[in-house]
Amino acid sequence: MVRVKICGITRPEDAATADEAGTDAVGCVVEVPVSTPRKVSAEHANEVFSVVSPFVSRVAVLMDNLEPIDRLEEATAVQLHGTEDPETCEELSELGLDVIKTFWVDQRGSVWLGEELIGDEVLAEYCEIVDAVLLDTKSAEGGGSGERHDWDASARLVRRLDVPVILAGGLNPENVREAVEKVRPYAVDTSSGVEKEPGIKDPEAIAEFVRATKSV
Repeated sequence: MVRVKICGITRPEDAATADEAGTDAVGCVVEVPVSTPRKVSAEHANEVFSVVSPFVSRVAVLMDNLEPIDRLEEATAVQLHGTEDPETCEELSELGLDVIKTFWVDQRGSVWLGEELIGDEVLAEYCEIVDAVLLDTKSAEGGGSGERHDWDASARLVRRLDVPVILAGGLNPENVREAVEKVRPYAVDTSSGVEKEPGIKDPEAIAEFVRATKSV
């Protein structure tokens, strides 16, 4: 069964709602160097993470800033959303954290690490180290775009890569079933797709997203 990650959580009550709906992971965007209403401090992320059950993964999303790591006592995983190199991924893995590395897919199906177009050799190097890769839609700002990309390209990557693949980018309760059927990812990730306003989650949308994902 495909797993679900609800990301960009800013309030403990939204994390509790996601947990109750059956999500497998919750994510907080921690002290990233971009402007977003979903950014929280490490201390606030700990508060959010503390309300979910022990079986829910607690993912801290970082972007070229690892300083918060020592203050993220409640996190069980990190999602590296910047240009972090394989050595950095390995160092974090040695701390006992699950490591998810984000790559970006453009509308042509090309894969990017920041502003660098990468090929299979670079991807393979990361895949030897990380626990999963996350495929998001390439945006000019470097963060999540809230837009979908070429799912056919993502499906090809799922078949080629030797690690679990998490699909992100423009997913919502209305299209996630189609995405799962086409891409067959290990997990799906959504943030703005289950919000009633930026940074504030919609309980009904979360529940429907989880139901739609796990019905496939």
